[in-house]
Amino acid sequence: MIQTLLAEGLRPGSASWTVSGSTPYTALASYQLGCSAPVANRGSFYYPGSTTPSVIATVQAVPAAAGKALPVGETLLSNSNPTVAC
Repeated sequence: MIQTLLAEGLRPGSASWTVSGSTPYTALASYQLGCSAPVANRGSFYYPGSTTPSVIATVQAVPAAAGKALPVGETLLSNSNPTVAC
């Protein structure tokens, strides 16, 4: 959903897409493992119906969560490991 909105030049976090204080970004974040998950799984995403981390779900979700439309352009890679502040 977020990728579709971004591809159309729309802003998924805008009031047009907000329902009861929630946006498409809020919905996406609800599928991200947080501080209650094992340390190695924190920050990854999962598919509805299972809280098992999924590489595919994570790869699909990260550009959307960052507000980047596909295809994502070339970028410099980082050697740092992101962390979830718990």
